[in-house]
Amino acid sequence: MAKFSEQFLANLGRPAYQESMFGLGQAIGGIPGQMRDQRKKQEFNQLMQQGQQAMASKDPAALSSIAQQLAAAGYQKEAQEYSQAAATAREQQDALGSFDRVTDISSSGITAAQQGNVESLETARAGLMAEFAAAGTLEQKKAIKQELRNLDSLMPGAKKLEIGNKARKLVNINMALQNSDLTGTEKLALEQQQKELQLDPEAMEQFQQYQLNTWRFQQEGEKIKEEQWLDTNRGAILEAVQ
Repeated sequence: MAKFSEQFLANLGRPAYQESMFGLGQAIGGIPGQMRDQRKKQEFNQLMQQGQQAMASKDPAALSSIAQQLAAAGYQKEAQEYSQAAATAREQQDALGSFDRVTDISSSGITAAQQGNVESLETARAGLMAEFAAAGTLEQKKAIKQELRNLDSLMPGAKKLEIGNKARKLVNINMALQNSDLTGTEKLALEQQQKELQLDPEAMEQFQQYQLNTWRFQQEGEKIKEEQWLDTNRGAILEAVQ
């Protein structure tokens, strides 16, 4: 059995000593709570530091994660602020992505128009229409609408250029088919291309006009040659007549 000193037993009866021991017990009992508060404060400071980094990088996923962790820890005000920041960063990211896509699509459409590629130009226009439908702000829709107008203004010239390209292909095929060294496979491939191009009436019209102009040029050349020959041999012809 444990034995206590007489002084200790005597002190227990003193009110002041009892109060001192009570305060010590309270202090000892409060240590776990203080440690929890300190740990919670450290976690909060760490989250806020990570949040500042996410703010600087404007990373919507990181900002959203910080907001969720703050809410779980009981910091509702800070969680709401970071949740709003995440939404704003996501909107900015989406807007930048949309701008890049619209720029690329418009550039491809302009290139297609310059090459007379109507099919690719129409594909670019369809891409802009999809971006217009997905745009989340009025400013984005206005910007995309202007790009659509630009591509539409290029369509007539692109169609005209495409017709010219087809007509030139028909000319080249027609000349190539006159080559006696063609293999059967090569000739068949050229004839297939010719049939496909001949389905375009405007291309055929331009091709026929080219052939007519070529014939006229040849006729004019023959006429000039005849006149030159007459001028060169005029004296001999007159002598023969006399």
